[in-house]
Amino acid sequence: MSSSTSPWRAPLALAVILFVLSSAAYWFEFRQKPENERREAGERKVFDLSSKQAVSIRLHSQGRKDVELRCLDSEAKLCKAGGNSRWEMLEPLKLKADDSAVQSLLSSLNNLVPNDTISLKDEPAEQRPMFLQQYGLEASQRTSATTVTVTFDGGSARTLFLGEIHPMGQSRFGLVKENENEPDSVLLLESGAGSAFEKPANHWREKRFVPVVAAALKSVRVFADGAKLEARKEATGWRILSRSASVPGDIENVDSWLSALVFLAAEDFAADSRNSVEGRAALSGSRTVLSFELDSGDNKPFRFEIREKAAKGSGPILLAVSDSLDPVYRLDPGVRTRLSKKPADLQLKKLLGSLDRFNARTITLESQALGPKPLVLQADEAGAQWTRADTRKVVSADQIKDLLERLSGERIISFPPASATSTTSPGKETLKLQLSDAGKAVLREIEFWKSGSRLMARDLRAGESRVLELDGSIAAALPWSTDFFSGAAKPASPSPVPAE
Repeated sequence: MSSSTSPWRAPLALAVILFVLSSAAYWFEFRQKPENERREAGERKVFDLSSKQAVSIRLHSQGRKDVELRCLDSEAKLCKAGGNSRWEMLEPLKLKADDSAVQSLLSSLNNLVPNDTISLKDEPAEQRPMFLQQYGLEASQRTSATTVTVTFDGGSARTLFLGEIHPMGQSRFGLVKENENEPDSVLLLESGAGSAFEKPANHWREKRFVPVVAAALKSVRVFADGAKLEARKEATGWRILSRSASVPGDIENVDSWLSALVFLAAEDFAADSRNSVEGRAALSGSRTVLSFELDSGDNKPFRFEIREKAAKGSGPILLAVSDSLDPVYRLDPGVRTRLSKKPADLQLKKLLGSLDRFNARTITLESQALGPKPLVLQADEAGAQWTRADTRKVVSADQIKDLLERLSGERIISFPPASATSTTSPGKETLKLQLSDAGKAVLREIEFWKSGSRLMARDLRAGESRVLELDGSIAAALPWSTDFFSGAAKPASPSPVPAE
């Protein structure tokens, strides 16, 4: 019995051994080896901020005020390189920090890896100061050196001191001190290693100053050179009001303008307080060129002014101030151009938004020329093929594409006044077009007609009788009669019948 089974034991044992060895090799190659490589890479870094949290950072450089930054998201474990962390400034002032600037600093610190090191272990303790002095890193020199101190989660701290530039000019000497331990090596870093943190204190301050969310805005009022412009949010969209007109707003143009407003950021701070000596000096001789009032409907409107001040030997300086904020902000000179708008810049210019154009899956057409019943065109799931719902015939995808492209272009050329009765009273030859998405929600409902050689339209969903005069080139893309689809007689492929 044993002789008949013994030949299988050796191959079975060998198979088990091979399985164990291959599993061990797989674990080492794909799990342990990468982990070892990541640990070794972290050990080479001056600051390993991929696996450790920086709860605070302190920056010191000669001739500048010390800056201390503290992370507000340590409990959420976001205070690492690549984390979407929030920060505050504790010194020189307690303020909101510029999160993006600090996050960039974290990434720079995390990527700081020495090219080489100079060991001091073999040097006698009494001679080490002499060697360090050559690198600009002796104890007395460190008091004025550029330093970065990172305090990690758990309380340990690591400080980088930057010394002299290497005589060859391609490296900079550095020294790392961890907690109270004296360093035993000098680092050779990239010559530009300090560029990420040798910044003035204002660089780390939050420079956005408009405390409003664009989606929450109900109205925006602008005063410029005696003219008033208002964008007011209504149930059907934005309305643009001025002394001469009240017109529907173009949602894309208005949203772009509002984003530029709420994300407005200063280049620098002309003064920390508008009422200080520095603040009054900065504002002296300036004049208001733009005034804004942003209303979210639930709080007091936020108001601010943009002032222009002449400067010798350069273009004008732009400053921003607000009654609800202390600082005087210095702005990019191009801000005035970006924020100055006229009604024509914001009024409706498109019958169809870009998003609606791509979401359209059903087109419903009504006119006497098309017959007593609505003509319904339906697209497939991808929106690539269109068919008539009544005949199942495929219609030209190029015609539909051309129609939607023209409707989504800037084709509105004017808003005729209500007194122009010849343009506000459609005749019998009207065409009603309705666009719906895949969920049957109506995106747009527009009525078209011709008044002599002019093409007119009305947005039926806007809840108003305002007439729009359109670019005449749209007329050729509209299906005024069934002849429009004469070139599309190809039947659609029948839907498969499910097997019983």
